Amino acid sequence: MGKETPGIIMISVEEALEKVLSYVSVLDVEEKPILQCLGQVLNEDVYSAIDVPPRDNSAMDGYAVRAEDVVGATPSSPVFLDVIGEVKAGDIPKEEVGALSALRIMTGAPIPRGADSVVQFEDVYSAIDVPPRDNSAMDGYAVRAEDVVGATPSSPVFLDVIGEVKAGDIPKEEVGALSALRIMTGAPIPRGADSVVQFEDTDEALRRERPPFQIGILHQV
Repeated sequence: MGKETPGIIMISVEEALEKVLSYVSVLDVEEKPILQCLGQVLNEDVYSAIDVPPRDNSAMDGYAVRAEDVVGATPSSPVFLDVIGEVKAGDIPKEEVGALSALRIMTGAPIPRGADSVVQFEDVYSAIDVPPRDNSAMDGYAVRAEDVVGATPSSPVFLDVIGEVKAGDIPKEEVGALSALRIMTGAPIPRGADSVVQFEDTDEALRRERPPFQIGILHQV
């Protein structure tokens, strides 16, 4: 019930709400294309049938790592990880983060398998000054030296070329037994390789097709 005071009529909140609502009416429900619904209100809640985003993603630029690998890291006692690749927003990570490895990751990119944390760029000691591996000083093929010992023009060693690495690339393939990666000057030496055979010392120095193919090593490194 309302209370009367000199010159003022007081009513309850419920009564005030009832009076306000008495001047408006609920609109009928209608279905319209979503692009014509600007400024309108949903009649009922809408639930997505899928997760959005579909998987955990990074909230910052940095490196996807395993938390157990970096526990206790400090500027005076850093932990060194092998950066094995890069993941951008929209990518589907192909590499899995294993022990003492990391993937460079951009904001919005999905967290790769094996990783459970992201270290932001600002907390990294140096991604450039401490490269994970040496760079090639020539164009050629990255190989394992033990595979080409004793190779000669009359008795070549044949290796399977499994890919190519250019300057600025992060090698994804690993050089295994009797395999090689075509490599360009300045490119990082891939995992598994410890030597580079220049193009002139193979029987396919002028080959132009893309890997995979086979080469013969004519001279040992």
